[in-house]
Order: sequence, then C-alpha cells, then structure tokens
Amino acid sequence: MNRRALLLGAAAAVAAGAGCAIWVGCSGNAERAAIRTASVLLDPARPETAIPVEGFLYEPETGSPERLLALSAFRGALGLEADAEGKARFRERGAAFLVDRESEAEVEALVPGTGVPSVRLRTGPDGRFAGSITLPADALRSRLVDRGFTRGWLPVAILSTDPPGEGWVQCLGPEGTTVVSDIDDTVKDTQVLDREEMLANTFLREFRAVPGMAAAYDRWAREGAAFHWLSAGPVPLQGFLEEFLADEGFPAGAFTMREFRWSKGPIDDLLHGDPAAFKGRVLDGLAERFPRRRFVLVGDSGERDPEAYGAFARRHPGRVAGILIREVHPGGAPPVRYERAFEGLEPGAWRVFTDPGTLGGLPR
Repeated sequence: MNRRALLLGAAAAVAAGAGCAIWVGCSGNAERAAIRTASVLLDPARPETAIPVEGFLYEPETGSPERLLALSAFRGALGLEADAEGKARFRERGAAFLVDRESEAEVEALVPGTGVPSVRLRTGPDGRFAGSITLPADALRSRLVDRGFTRGWLPVAILSTDPPGEGWVQCLGPEGTTVVSDIDDTVKDTQVLDREEMLANTFLREFRAVPGMAAAYDRWAREGAAFHWLSAGPVPLQGFLEEFLADEGFPAGAFTMREFRWSKGPIDDLLHGDPAAFKGRVLDGLAERFPRRRFVLVGDSGERDPEAYGAFARRHPGRVAGILIREVHPGGAPPVRYERAFEGLEPGAWRVFTDPGTLGGLPR
C-alpha cells in the first residue's frame, strides 16, 4: 500500500464508513511487530510444548502529511470534535487504525534464553504471521516468570524488527480457574450506551478505570486465578488497553479482541460488530483448549454479555464457576432480560452487581 492509496482509503472512510487496523500504533517508519498476548496449556505429562507466536508486521508512517490528512478524515468519519488535547490523543490512537501492514515479509521469532533456535515465519497479505516454537519441558520451565500475582509467563521476541518486538505467552496448568473479563464498562468507564460519550472516551480522553474493579481482580489473582481479557472492541486499540490495565493495577492476562479490516459498511458496525457471537466463539475455543479448567465470566449489561455468557454456560455445563454482570443501565435492566439470558442455569450461578466492593473472593 503506497501513501496515495492510503490517503484515498481514508477519504473513502468519510463517505462509506470504512476502516483498517493493527494492534498498536508507534511513531517512525521502521517495521514493527505487534505480538498477541496468548495462553497455552502446559501439560506436565508432555515432554515438549508448542508455544504460539501470532501477530502483525507493519510500518506506522505516522509523520507524513498524507497520514495526518488520513487521520483527519478518520476523525471526521467518526463525527468527533476535539480540543487540542483530544486531537493529540486521537493522533496517537487513530494512527493505530491506519498503519501500513507488511505482506509477504519474513519474521524471525525466538524464546530467549532457552537455547532453542529461532523460527522463521512469513506474513500473509494482511501482514499477519502465525506459527509456533516447540520447547522441551525443561527449557520452557526454566524461563517462566511471574507478572504480578499471575504466574507462568514466557517471553517471546521478534528479532527481525527495529526495535525487536516483545510479547508474552501464559502457560497454564490443566486445572484451575480462568477469569474471562470484558473491558468496556466492566473495568473501563466507556459508556457504550451513549454513542457520543463512547467515542470520546475511546479516542479523545484518558482512559478511566471503574473504581474497585482492579482491587477485586488483584484479590482473585492472589487466590490463584489466571486472566483472559476478552473484548469485542477493535484490535487496533489493544496496545493502549494493555498499557492502561497495567497502569491501573489490573492483573496481566491473555488478550483477545475483534479483528478489524477496512471494508464498506457503517463505521459503527466496523467498530463493534456482533459482540455476543464473537465472544461465544472465543469462549468455545478456550473451553476446547483447556478442557479441565473452569471459568469465571465477568461482563456488563451495556451490550450482550449476559446473553453470551448464559449461552456458553448452557453449552458447557459444569465449566462455569460463576457469571458476574456489572449493571450499567440507569435504574437497572428489566429482570426478564436476565431470566432469559440465564435460563436453565442453577440458582446462584450468576449475579448482577453495581458495587465491585461486594464481589468478595474468587467464585469456585
């Protein structure tokens, strides 16, 4: 993609509501890698483990006049008015949607300090690369580190970029509890029910944590929970959200956000899509990859978390230790909604809350 083509694509966004994506934006024009923060089953009975390495290769090119014009067109497509501070923040976050993805390029990946040779992967037409590094059990265990109160993290490096890319994979035992948490309006104050506020809180303002949620999650991490962040928001915002969660004291966890492509259609559909269907697919995948682990599902009432979580619990009986929904509707959502969403589940399997201070210990 040359600069002129990128500019034309951004102009089309104003007319057609299109978009493009990458996980994180940076300044400068050198190739960068954005690596997925993932999780893998660490089975003590296996002599070796395949460590997943997935991500994107891209060039930011954020400083060109054409890119600045493209950012302005993107902001106009969203209908965002901003003061000087908001414009500066949008230049940072919006740039993540306008990077130049590198196709048919070679990527060299390594788990440092294990003595296992690096692997060479190749990006596809969308700049995505995916593969694995197979590690003997002893080499893998020697490199595991803790990140706060979450354990079993393995560093991964991409050597073929400047600077080298860095990422993490969490190695989880066959049994235990994984907290799967939504982000917007669950731990981050986004106000999804108000489109104007939602867009401003996403692109123009400093992210704000929901008071009390970090303390509750920290308590669960100390009790041994692993975490998986699951959001139907667009993947270009992932790097900013990971930084926000770390700064606010939330536990480190694997990360899954919705893929994002430039395509014709309303801009709101591109930014959100169908969150229930997306989350259902991801949750089913986690249940398959970790067949003996149990899940605590945390979300909010703003979109379709109750429906997605209830359907998952019915598909996988015995796998859900608890469902916790933060109520964000003024006056509360109609009780019939929750009755339908959680139909067939045992009493006490789900709970709606407003005050995170009442969450208590990790559901088991």
